[in-house]
Amino acid sequence: MSPPTKRPAAGEVAGGSSLGAASERMMLMRAFGQKLRQLRHAAGLTPDSLAHKSQVSPARISSAENGRKEPSLSLILKLCDGLEVTPNELIGDLPIAQERRRG
Repeated sequence: MSPPTKRPAAGEVAGGSSLGAASERMMLMRAFGQKLRQLRHAAGLTPDSLAHKSQVSPARISSAENGRKEPSLSLILKLCDGLEVTPNELIGDLPIAQERRRG
């Protein structure tokens, strides 16, 4: 039998601290929010009109644009429908998280 694999301690992630991972997540959430706002403005939509077209609450639009909450896949797809863009147009040029770059 091989020895058990050491699991990261509470507050840590494999290959680094949770602080680094949390910081990267916050950076990605802010970048997503900026891209969402940019596309919404380009489409000539207000937050309320995008919420209506996307069938989500205006509070979810606000949270996403301000980077307060990580968007779910279903929210991303609904926003793409409301903006009439592909998911790649919304998230394709976001920075890649450091933990995924190490491969």
